[in-house]
Amino acid sequence: MANNPELDNLTLDKSLDITDSMGEISPPPEPDGVITDPAYKPKIRKLVIWPDARLTRAASVVETFDEEIEHLVADMFATMKNFGGVGIAAPQIGVSKRIICIWIEKDAPLLLINPLITFRSEETFKYEEGCLSIPGYYADRKRPQTIHVDFQNVNGEKMSIEVSDLYAFAIQHEIDHLEGKTFVDELSSLKKIWVQKKVTRALRHGQVNGPATDESVEPPSPVQQ
Repeated sequence: MANNPELDNLTLDKSLDITDSMGEISPPPEPDGVITDPAYKPKIRKLVIWPDARLTRAASVVETFDEEIEHLVADMFATMKNFGGVGIAAPQIGVSKRIICIWIEKDAPLLLINPLITFRSEETFKYEEGCLSIPGYYADRKRPQTIHVDFQNVNGEKMSIEVSDLYAFAIQHEIDHLEGKTFVDELSSLKKIWVQKKVTRALRHGQVNGPATDESVEPPSPVQQ
């Protein structure tokens, strides 16, 4: 999900209630990072840009939790921050795996593997939605204000989390990517043509993928496990 300039003026609920698979409340672990290989330097990946067909395919469940997944997650965080986003899903860098990363301002980064929303509130939260894969286009949208999500961490351990407001909004946006959906899918054909022109203009001005390289970069700050 793309960052919104109004984010600085938004008051966030800092309390993230994380529960283990037994349902007992436990505090978020100290974010020591997901990289166990000190020799690995995260890389900035190329973004997949709408209307690329890869954004329309449902992602595969992660079944093996190994060093490859750790490296992929590190690359996702590096790519997200390089392009100024607050969230990213693996399909956005061309990897069909059910992994999303969220990093809002100075809060602890959040990693969810195989996320599944098990509760959505009737109350809604309105925000100007944007997407790293759809540069140059934003639109007001309402999503459920509070959600409960079951997921696995980088070690494959089952966890759950209840979040509200922007966290809930961002997680729902990224999970849509895992289902092969984007927030422009419901637009009319005419409006999609207009959006595509805005995307083309953004690409021409180097707003996306211009700075990206295959060179290693310094690891992003640690992610929650």
